[in-house]
Amino acid sequence: MAARNSFGQGTAYLFGTLFSHSIMGEHCKDFQQALERLLRAAGAISLTGSDVFVCRRTWQGRQLLFLLNSTSQERQWKVTLGSNESAEDFLTQESFAAGSSVSIPPFDLRCLVMQAE
Repeated sequence: MAARNSFGQGTAYLFGTLFSHSIMGEHCKDFQQALERLLRAAGAISLTGSDVFVCRRTWQGRQLLFLLNSTSQERQWKVTLGSNESAEDFLTQESFAAGSSVSIPPFDLRCLVMQAE
């Protein structure tokens, strides 16, 4: 089940159990490509690579990076920051410096809050 709602300049998508473990598995490349097309069409994804979807959003004047691992193996993502920026995991408050790697567990995500210092 899915729903879409638009208000002003924004559009929201709500998905039910569509993104279950079995659908997001490595053997469903067609589904993963469809998901990537959907995220691109919604303007929610700006970077991809190494089986990690990277979705950029803005929240309270800060940039958020959602790192989604759609594989059964842990993945790494290299943090790139400007000279006066820092990154912190939204849930764990773990800090990351420029050039460090973020581990993303299998079939999981991380959310980094980027901040100018």
